[in-house]
Amino acid sequence: MTPRVSIIIPAYNASTTLDRCLAQLQAHAPPDAEFIVVDDHSSDATAALARRHQVQVITNPGPRGPSAARNAGAQAAQGEVLVFVDADVYVLPDTLPRLLRHLEQGASAAFGSYTRETVHQNFASQFKNLQFYFLHQHGRTDAATFWAGCGAVRRDLFLATGGFDPERRYMEDADLGMRLKQLGARIVLDPLVQATHAKGYSWWELVRSDFVGRALAYTELILDHSQMPNDLSTSRRAKVSVALAWLLVLCLILAPWLAVARWAALLAAIDFLVVNFAFWQLAYRHRGAGFLLLAIPQFWLFHFYSGLGFLWGVYRHWRRRRAAHLLGQGH
Repeated sequence: MTPRVSIIIPAYNASTTLDRCLAQLQAHAPPDAEFIVVDDHSSDATAALARRHQVQVITNPGPRGPSAARNAGAQAAQGEVLVFVDADVYVLPDTLPRLLRHLEQGASAAFGSYTRETVHQNFASQFKNLQFYFLHQHGRTDAATFWAGCGAVRRDLFLATGGFDPERRYMEDADLGMRLKQLGARIVLDPLVQATHAKGYSWWELVRSDFVGRALAYTELILDHSQMPNDLSTSRRAKVSVALAWLLVLCLILAPWLAVARWAALLAAIDFLVVNFAFWQLAYRHRGAGFLLLAIPQFWLFHFYSGLGFLWGVYRHWRRRRAAHLLGQGH
């Protein structure tokens, strides 16, 4: 028998996407599912729109971020299983059944992937979405982290971890996954559990999201947990790609003076193309040659500033620890 499910949707100024998000969820959720929308003190009609769907609405007294919103929903939930879905995510007919099946079969938590298709058609949005899709399609099914865009977790285990860390503005779901694993949880990544993402990005928003929200935040998470999972954003492929992106830049800087640097730059570029051949195939197959020609330099740039984010994150972590050490000595 399927355990009772609580579906929690954190929402902030989500009136343009929440209606379809809820409609899709209500059409394909189990009959006894509980729906909780946590309005993070929106300035638009998010709360009113949610109430029109006759779901439970919790309104935060001020904007507290997605972690606090999800935690508030989890505290109010009655279900044995918590399903987290972002307000700009549209589930497919089989998304929830496939997701919940993993928990019925004994998994502690499960999550999926975005679809290849996204609502917005500009390059930055398409690239960001396809990159995320690629990562989750090639991730380990025995996952080392968690994803809250469309994921489910047993409520008792979720509460045992203390929930999402409200102090983390980014990567709070990966942090939760690492803490779940420390409790012995089995987390499943099912690449066939898919949902469409309706968020759009400008090019600058793409770069900022990747640098601040992914590279820098993930580095801090890795250092806080003293572990770097060989999965998703920190897979071997990703780490090798970062090294090659930086090697290419270094060799190009030295190329005017060293002939060997010119050859090394060529080899680094070829290796980068070979290592990421599967992504080029995906980009060409689903977006065409024009998209691929833009995707190659953007993918290189992504790995370059990911390396920069890692270095900056290490430096910030060292500074925090040093400041804490000096403060401790002062007392």
